[in-house]
Amino acid sequence: MFAVRTRNLQKIADERLYQLCQFPRYFQVRWTQFNYQLLESVLKNWKAPTKYFQRSQWVFMKFTDKDTLQLTCLLTNLLVLYKRFHQCFEDDNILIFDIGKMKNALVARLDELKKSHQLEAGKKHFTAT
Repeated sequence: MFAVRTRNLQKIADERLYQLCQFPRYFQVRWTQFNYQLLESVLKNWKAPTKYFQRSQWVFMKFTDKDTLQLTCLLTNLLVLYKRFHQCFEDDNILIFDIGKMKNALVARLDELKKSHQLEAGKKHFTAT
């Protein structure tokens, strides 16, 4: 069933000259990375599924809902920050003394995200026709 939907999305993307990127595979050990890549794929592929879901009014309304889109953008931005933070712990050269600095850097980035207008810009980019 998933292959049929993928073919339908690809057909819509080809007809409208949209670029469609592949959705990631699920790996249990990389939850953060998987979810970031999944949400990023959803946002990059926004136009083709929007056309595809026009058949089902409820799904279309939910998929194009302003709050849903803002939440997706917010989660994507948060996951990229957490993914980078998480990758720091995989470094062979990390010391216990580095953790406080890394945490402070993450908190500073979260504050920047909170103060910025990235969510508004992301929403406008993905809802443009």
